[in-house]
Amino acid sequence: MSDAIRGWRSMHGAPKDNTMVLLLVQPIEGEGWTPFADSMDPYVTIGFNGRDDTGTDCWQFAGWDWSHDCFVDGQGKVLAWMPLPVGWQA
Repeated sequence: MSDAIRGWRSMHGAPKDNTMVLLLVQPIEGEGWTPFADSMDPYVTIGFNGRDDTGTDCWQFAGWDWSHDCFVDGQGKVLAWMPLPVGWQA
C-alpha cells in the first residue's frame, strides 16, 4: 500500500456482512462528485458491503451532495478500510 493509505487494511479482508466500517475512498471525475472536501484527495467516510446477505458485492458509503448540501450515496473507488473505533459499533 502507498504511504497515503499506510495503516489502513486491504480490501481483500474487508467484511461483507453489513458491518459498518471506515472507508478510504478515491473520488473519480465524471462519476458524481461526493467527497466531503473540494479535493481529488482520498477521503474517509463510513460504509458497508452486504454481499453475504444479498449476493451483490457492492460497497455503499456516505458522500456529500455539494449542490443540495446533504448526504448522499457516495461515488468513487474504495481503496482501504478500518474497523470503527471501539464503542462505535451498532
